Amino acid sequence: MTPRTRLLGARFRAIRGSAPPPTGACCPGAPPACPVSTASRMVTVAPPQGTSCPTSCSLIRCPGMGGHDPPTPPSHLGVVLSKLSAAGKVKKIFAHCLDTINGGGIFAIGNVVQPKVKTTPLVPNMPHYNVNLKSIDVGGTALKLPSHMFDTGEKKGTIIDSGTTLTYLPEIVYKEIMLAVFAKHKDITFHNVQEFLCFQYVGRVDDDFPKITFHFENDLPLNVYPHDYFFENGDNLYCVGFQNGGLQSKDGKGMVLLGDLVLSNKLVVYDLENQVIGWIEYNCSSSIKIKDEQTGATYTVDAHNISSGRRFHWQKHLAVLLVTMVYSYLIIF
Repeated sequence: MTPRTRLLGARFRAIRGSAPPPTGACCPGAPPACPVSTASRMVTVAPPQGTSCPTSCSLIRCPGMGGHDPPTPPSHLGVVLSKLSAAGKVKKIFAHCLDTINGGGIFAIGNVVQPKVKTTPLVPNMPHYNVNLKSIDVGGTALKLPSHMFDTGEKKGTIIDSGTTLTYLPEIVYKEIMLAVFAKHKDITFHNVQEFLCFQYVGRVDDDFPKITFHFENDLPLNVYPHDYFFENGDNLYCVGFQNGGLQSKDGKGMVLLGDLVLSNKLVVYDLENQVIGWIEYNCSSSIKIKDEQTGATYTVDAHNISSGRRFHWQKHLAVLLVTMVYSYLIIF
């Protein structure tokens, strides 16, 4: 029987656009050194000279990646992983599991040994979590897209980013997906709620709309269900969680940016040691097992339930999405 751990989390807000989080919203009175959990113990890591603990309240949020801004590297997490790895305490591996059913989820730093996760290579020499997208299916039928849509390079390619709420697609990809998703619902009338495309619908969207599958190198699929790419914004009002990247910043027009609405209810593992990333559909209210690199022992990391809601609740003005995340304090008991 493996030792148990208790996970203490903190709520954070994912702010759309480039607006900074409220001062002290999640890290009030942060000490000059940041407590970060590893597989078996709490470790205090001094932040870089001249900086403090992250006030964005997320170790994996990329500053500037909400809404319209170009991607920027996840600086705080990189610093934490580098320091812990240099000290021999952990490998450069972290994982998250965002629970949109019960709220909360799992965040852990270290080698995930259970469940096993299939991976795809990260694109070398790129500043973000770039991966090679091979094809896209809607309802089991492959979309006919120009081959250059799957190229990787500057200002093009596919990025996995849990710091971004929505999913942004090149205009041609966005239009093809939307046509396929609504092919059997030509009677639906759309209207805009701020920047979102919304529609009235009575019925179960999971029963009546198709699954979308993104296929990546090494035969790794990412299944996105209707409850992932639609979100409720009132009684029988659904909005689309995909955005037309052609209407966003110039730098993002040719990029596929997959945010946390499509990564939710999946365990996502970022293995920077082996330069791969992977995921598996998972019950994020359960637990995962992490290996302690110093002792070889295996520890269980439990989920932390923050919200009593069953789904994400979008505020009336859609300015702030309250999501739940784990800010990584592990206490052995």
